Amino acid sequence: MTKQPWWWLTIWAVDIAILVGLFLYGVLPSTFIAAVVVLFGVPEFIGARVSKDSYAPLTQVIRHHLPRWVIFPVIGAAAVWGAWIWRDRPHHVLIWVIIGAASFWGQDHFDPTFDQAGE
Repeated sequence: MTKQPWWWLTIWAVDIAILVGLFLYGVLPSTFIAAVVVLFGVPEFIGARVSKDSYAPLTQVIRHHLPRWVIFPVIGAAAVWGAWIWRDRPHHVLIWVIIGAASFWGQDHFDPTFDQAGE
């Protein structure tokens, strides 16, 4: 992976900070999903469209800047928090299933990413 510009890392950091804030605040699931589509989806699309440019997708940015032992507990804690804050919402069982699926997908997605050889 090539060196990422500071502003690209800043965009990711601000987007993730906003999403974490919305998540911790406990906004409606539909509001959170809409924010994820915009704040995560747009830069992820830009990062994923070309594999060798300096605009890496979030997975590669995380792999480059955080150790494996940090990200896996964060994924698990986020799943537990989401199940807790949205437990009283209508269709909470469906929300739990979606959270569980996203959590397992995250674990499965990051595991081979961290297993890849150095950069």
